[in-house]
Amino acid sequence: MKPLVSVVCLCYNHEQFVREAIESVVNQTYPNIQLIIVDDCSHDGSASIIQQLVDQNPRITFIQLKENIGNCAAFNKGFALVKGDFVIDFATDDVMLGDRIEKQVNQFLKLDQSYGVAFTNADYIDSKGAFLRNHVEHLRGKKLISKIPEGSIFRDVLTRYFICGPTMMVRKKVFD
Repeated sequence: MKPLVSVVCLCYNHEQFVREAIESVVNQTYPNIQLIIVDDCSHDGSASIIQQLVDQNPRITFIQLKENIGNCAAFNKGFALVKGDFVIDFATDDVMLGDRIEKQVNQFLKLDQSYGVAFTNADYIDSKGAFLRNHVEHLRGKKLISKIPEGSIFRDVLTRYFICGPTMMVRKKVFD
């Protein structure tokens, strides 16, 4: 059995993007995904779009908060339901490439258990999906990095910004 990957998907007023974001998770090539969506009391039509998607896909767990509690607290509500070996913190204004989860799980399976995080590069797009820039190239252009660290990167994480958060997959035991 392939390891379960839990995706905690946070939404706050992402009506314009939420359908595409959720569908990008549901349509992954990787088959073993737990999708938990937390709507942090959106005031637009986000919650009704999410509910439509939940009605079409009962595998989705939907938490609709009655008051806005903020990003971290909303994530914790979703995280409390996580059952997977790996966790992705994903916002509903982002889009995953179709094989992203499969590639990251396959990478984790090649590594020993001491590795806690796998991350990738990212392309930034505008509201219409047009390419704006690449995360790593943008950092290089600003002279913030010359190359992406590999292996044991703890010190690098403390001293420089180079990981694009939405691309991270974290081994759940890191949180335990």
